[in-house]
Amino acid sequence: MAFTASCSLDKEPYSALPDDGVLKDESKWPAATIGNYSLLKEENFTRNYFQMGEFPSDDVALSGATTDPLFYSYTYGHLTNQGNTGQLWRMAYKAVNGCNRLLEVMPEGKSPAVNQLIGENLFIRAFVHFGLVRSFGRPYSQSPETNLGVPVVTKYDITAMPKRNTVKEVYAQIVADLSRAKALMNKR
Repeated sequence: MAFTASCSLDKEPYSALPDDGVLKDESKWPAATIGNYSLLKEENFTRNYFQMGEFPSDDVALSGATTDPLFYSYTYGHLTNQGNTGQLWRMAYKAVNGCNRLLEVMPEGKSPAVNQLIGENLFIRAFVHFGLVRSFGRPYSQSPETNLGVPVVTKYDITAMPKRNTVKEVYAQIVADLSRAKALMNKR
C-alpha cells in the first residue's frame, strides 16, 4: 500500500486574476476590458451570432445534411434546448456581466483614460444587448411596446434571474449606453 503526502495546491486560476485583484487595481482595468472584448471573439459567441443571424436569411443556402444545431436556425425549427442558442446566450451574458462588474468600480470623471474604459464597456454591453434582441426578440417594427426582447442587465448579480424586457425597453437601454459611451470616449 502506497501513501502519498498531499501539499497545499495553489487554487488561483492560471489564466486569470481573482476579481478583487482586478477590481481594486486601476492598472488592470484595461486588461479586464480587453477580456470583455475577447469574449465576443470566442467561438461560442461569434460563430453562433453570425450563423443564427445569417442562416435564416436569403443570403445562405445549406446544401446537404448536418447534425449541427445551426440547421434548426436555417429551417426556423428552433428547439427550446438548442445548443447554439444556449452557447450564444451564455457567452453574451458573460460579457455583459464582465462589463457590469467593471462599470461598478470605475469612477466616471477620474481621468480621460478611465472615461474611455467606461465608454468601451458601455459599448460592449450595448452591442451584446443589440445582438441578443435581434436574435431572440421580434423586430422593432412589430409592436415593440408589447413584444418581449431579452433581459436588460445593467448590474452585476450572478444570482439574478431577470425577466425579459420589451423590445422597446431593450432598445432604449442600448441607445442610453451608446449615448453615454460616445460622450465618454475620447480616443478617435
